[in-house]
Order: sequence, then C-alpha cells, then structure tokens
Amino acid sequence: MNIQAEEIEIAKMVLDTDNPEMLTAIKQILNSNNDKDFWNKISEEEKAGIRKGLDDLNKGNLEDYEEFIKDFR
Repeated sequence: MNIQAEEIEIAKMVLDTDNPEMLTAIKQILNSNNDKDFWNKISEEEKAGIRKGLDDLNKGNLEDYEEFIKDFR
C-alpha cells in the first residue's frame, strides 16, 4: 500500500470515530512529530541567522574556516 492510500485509510478512520480520547491521542501523536524538529524549538533570531547563513552560502559569500575560527581562539 502506498503512502497516499495509507493517509486516506487513516483519515477515514479518524472521520468515523466518535471517541474523543482517541482523537486526542491521534492529535498528540501528530503534534509530537513537530517537537522533534529543532526548527520549532529555536528563536526567531536564531532562525534569521540560519536564513542569513544559507543566503550567504547560496550567493557564494564564504569565509575560510581558519580565518573564521581565529576570532574565537
């Protein structure tokens, strides 16, 4: 069975249930996956720094590691 068929089957099962505990449990499971993604746990400032770094990388704005690290030694 492919992933889309699995999703449809699960969606049908969710729609057919009247059990609030079951729905709460399903919701918790689905939300728990988001907790594992570090992106959801970092600040907006950290996200902005990562975006800037990726933008610099894509533009070819690179700095030699030894040159970069000397300020921290």
